[in-house]
Amino acid sequence: MSTGRITLTALVYMCFSVSIIFSNKLVLTTFKFPSYLFLALLQTLFSFVLIQALCSSRIRSDDFLEIPIKILPLSMFSALDIVMGIASTGSLSLPLFTALRRISNLFIMVGEYFLLGTKRSISVYLSVIVMVIGAGIAAIGDITFDPIGYTYIFINNVSTTGKALLTKSRLRDYDFSSIELIYFNSLLMLPILSILVYIKCEFSEIVQFEYWFDPVFLLYFLFSCCSAVALNYSVVQCTQYTSALTTSILGVIKNILVTYGGMFVGGDYVYTTLNFVGLTISTIGAILYVLYNYKSTQPEIQPRNSKTLIS
Repeated sequence: MSTGRITLTALVYMCFSVSIIFSNKLVLTTFKFPSYLFLALLQTLFSFVLIQALCSSRIRSDDFLEIPIKILPLSMFSALDIVMGIASTGSLSLPLFTALRRISNLFIMVGEYFLLGTKRSISVYLSVIVMVIGAGIAAIGDITFDPIGYTYIFINNVSTTGKALLTKSRLRDYDFSSIELIYFNSLLMLPILSILVYIKCEFSEIVQFEYWFDPVFLLYFLFSCCSAVALNYSVVQCTQYTSALTTSILGVIKNILVTYGGMFVGGDYVYTTLNFVGLTISTIGAILYVLYNYKSTQPEIQPRNSKTLIS
């Protein structure tokens, strides 16, 4: 794959990552939509239906019974990731959300080293540590501490790590295309999310939601679902042609916009000097990573074998 196409894939990923975070935040916080689980289910359903309608000819029909065995672990992490991601977006201010999400990069870096055999330069390790330290400082300076929101974000970081590593291994070991992986992953996620919605959701609150006929709300709601499709495709493409950590860090870079722009969206960010300093340190760490990763002359050391290391 050419450098130009890789760069374009990364830019598309970052653009839709920004748009879905802001749209989710507006839907859940500004309009106070009652169910993050229902939103996650609709985003997944939208992805599945769109691929089925437009790309069915590109989906393999052989080994259909074996595919769930190969994809189910990824689907479980993906379902948990989308639910916790949307839940934490609604529970925390966007600047704090983005800072705490950077901790997942440390998890992914450790996972890539032990499970995928990927080694990196010392400067890359240090830049990720700077991000994590900044996130910790930002959390200490958070005067609106919400234990539920912090629990959501921790689970989100763990699920993101599992999803990123499993995506890399499934693309590498089972020769899935990006479209196939999204399609089958969405297909297996639907029953998982449907069960969660059935158990946890108050359908009367969803049906009686006051903004269903508000054109502004509907615009954000539909944009959130559309962005989910594009984001799923671009994140798989980005992970396939770079690495799980690089994809995650690209998400961190786009969160520079979310970090500082998010201070003015949702109305739930409370400024403190310590929190702002922590956010800035974490952002600097993300910038350093990109510089070290793409300008370094040391190539990544890839594993010698291609056996699945995560199941």
